[in-house]
Amino acid sequence: MDYFPAALENLVEQFAKLPGVGRKSAQRLAFYILDQPEETAKAFAAALLDAKTSIGCCPVCQNLTDGEGECPLCASSRRDHATVCVVADPKDVRAVPRAPRGDLPHEPRGAGRSAHRPAGGAGVRRGD
Repeated sequence: MDYFPAALENLVEQFAKLPGVGRKSAQRLAFYILDQPEETAKAFAAALLDAKTSIGCCPVCQNLTDGEGECPLCASSRRDHATVCVVADPKDVRAVPRAPRGDLPHEPRGAGRSAHRPAGGAGVRRGD
């Protein structure tokens, strides 16, 4: 027996695909969206599509960036091009500027797009 309309079930299923979101949480999120004004729901949907279509990969370090250009850290004039700070995931890059050597270029290992990662995992690598 179907308790919810097909569109609501589909929304619940999509939310449930998110990491850490089970069926109950997905239902809560879906009902939250339904309770919002139409403009809020449209803005949420537009933000999802905008992020998916406009966020690219930095050609230098593989970090997330707007469009196809370099990320702000790689484009910075403070960047030391001779040293690379390897991080596990693009979301970890936020900590790099606050670290003692915040001027280090960074390379998100989890991005899966870089062929020039140091063997053996995380650490600092000196360039040529």
